[in-house]
Amino acid sequence: MNDESKFNPFTVYILSLLLFIRIFYRVGVMYFGYSAIIFSDYYVVTIIYFLSTLSIYLERKRLFNFYIDRKFFLLFVFSGFFGVLFKPLVFSAIPLVCAIFMCCLLVRNEFVFQESSQISINWLVRSILIGFALPILSSIIFRIRLEKSMDFLYAASAFISAFTGTVLLEEILFRGLLCGYLSLRKWSPNRIILVQAFLFWIAHIDYMEKAVYFWIVIPIVSIIFGLIAQKSKSIFWSTITHAIYNTLI
Repeated sequence: MNDESKFNPFTVYILSLLLFIRIFYRVGVMYFGYSAIIFSDYYVVTIIYFLSTLSIYLERKRLFNFYIDRKFFLLFVFSGFFGVLFKPLVFSAIPLVCAIFMCCLLVRNEFVFQESSQISINWLVRSILIGFALPILSSIIFRIRLEKSMDFLYAASAFISAFTGTVLLEEILFRGLLCGYLSLRKWSPNRIILVQAFLFWIAHIDYMEKAVYFWIVIPIVSIIFGLIAQKSKSIFWSTITHAIYNTLI
């Protein structure tokens, strides 16, 4: 087996820990709500950002295997700086330090991305159209209520928050690290899509009370997010679709 197909054991541990934290967090929210300090978004996002940074560092020479291109990497780093504007310093300090560390490594050319990191107009249009189509179709077919009270500024703020926050971390975990690991294990593309969709679905178990959304909509959209990342070879585009979807639902 060559080095290209091997998986860093430390990344395996981190991936397992990230999945455990994400699912445990949602189970905790379901039973205790956000009022329990341990299930605070700030705690969880800070921990996940740190562990994701560590994973990127460990796999920095073959990020292309995890659909992490330069566009997504820059977005990930930007989110570390962006959090300083909205979070208490005690929670924003760690992502900020991580972002600075990643910038230093980038200057030293420590990362290996896909050969082409240019913006693809084709995938830009696709990701945006799918991002709008999914919530509209969910509303029409499954009667999922869309956000109707948003003005432009609120919608823009919600999109940026999703684009640089929870959505970003979900994409790097489920469509990036997880799919990359399974691919290195020589799993078939279809099997990988189904597994990541299943774990993404379980990680949203706190939506179980919304029966149609939990049992039908989430599995469908998670498969679509996975297909976008797999076909485009970049989780940047699935992040755009995911962020638009979360903004409208």
